[in-house]
Amino acid sequence: MSRGGALAAALAGLVTLSGCQTWLDRADATALETCAKFTDEAERAKCRETVVATERAKQQKLVDEMELRQQESEERARLNEVFGDPKKP
Repeated sequence: MSRGGALAAALAGLVTLSGCQTWLDRADATALETCAKFTDEAERAKCRETVVATERAKQQKLVDEMELRQQESEERARLNEVFGDPKKP
C-alpha cells in the first residue's frame, strides 16, 4: 500500500475505535469534569488544554503505531517478493 493508503487505514481504525467507550474515555471525561470544578477561569482553561493535548498525543501515538506496522508489513512483502517467502519450501 502507499503511504496514503496506510494513513487511510490508520484513520479507519481510529474511527472504529472511537465508537467504543472505554475506561480511558471515561477517565478523560472525569478529567474534564475535574477541570470544570476550578474557580479560576485561567486554571480551568489550562486544565482543559492539558486534557485535550494529552488526548491528541494518545491519538497521534495510535496513528504512528499503525503506520509503523503498515510500513513493516510492506517491507516484509517486498522482501518476500525478492527473496521468496521463508514459510514456503
